[in-house]
Amino acid sequence: MAGNAAWDRFFYPGTHVLQNKFNERDEDALAEMEYEITGEIYEDLISGDIPIEGATAQEKLQFIHGSLLGSIYDWAGQFRDVNMSKGGHSFGDEASMGMYMRQLQGKINRTPWNDLDHSATVDQLAAIHTDLNFAHPFREGNGRASRVFMTDLAAEHGVELDFSLVGDEQWNQASADTFLDPYGLNLTAEPLKEIYREIASPREEADSLDHQPEADEMDDELSAAMQFGDDAYGADSVGDALGYQGGHVSLDDYGIDGAVDYGSSNDQGLDR
Repeated sequence: MAGNAAWDRFFYPGTHVLQNKFNERDEDALAEMEYEITGEIYEDLISGDIPIEGATAQEKLQFIHGSLLGSIYDWAGQFRDVNMSKGGHSFGDEASMGMYMRQLQGKINRTPWNDLDHSATVDQLAAIHTDLNFAHPFREGNGRASRVFMTDLAAEHGVELDFSLVGDEQWNQASADTFLDPYGLNLTAEPLKEIYREIASPREEADSLDHQPEADEMDDELSAAMQFGDDAYGADSVGDALGYQGGHVSLDDYGIDGAVDYGSSNDQGLDR
């Protein structure tokens, strides 16, 4: 399946409505249904009421995405198999998604978190989010899944993130500005660092696993499970290692998601 057919198979024939488990054919009604269903789950994931499962970045992202959208779409929790772009910038090639996840895991593993002060930790989190935004691993729902993932990662390292402090227009522009070329071969984390400095604060009552004896064994197990992340690609950014194959079609806004039309976005912002 190639070209538009690969993209069109997600929609009901002749419409821009994503096929869904409720068989809802009205685009606005589906968007409202998705908003209501995912909203509560999002808050439960952010608060920890729904524990995030997985030992690796890939496993956690897929669990988060499946939790958010699994009751609506059959492909929830699965990496996309189509290429996508937005505003003239191409996201990561779908055939290289496994490599992007290894790159992301490698960056997390190699970061000397315990040696970083709050400011440096925040900047590193923004750099990781920049790479994740470029990868855009899912057909839909990247913004929500990424925010949950980054909130969880930040909490592990003593940082609280409040994405409600940034507006959709500000976020979209900053995300677009991370692309130094149309294909993501060169990325800069500076735009997201500026936003992260606005939304990040030290956790006042962080239950750090680093200070719990039983957690040391857990950390050792997780480190062993994630060793594959220290791969041989050598690049610090997923964009440094990508192979562009073209054939891209449009998706939602940068890191902000909603049901999308072929070639355009109807996303309404960060609260989706």
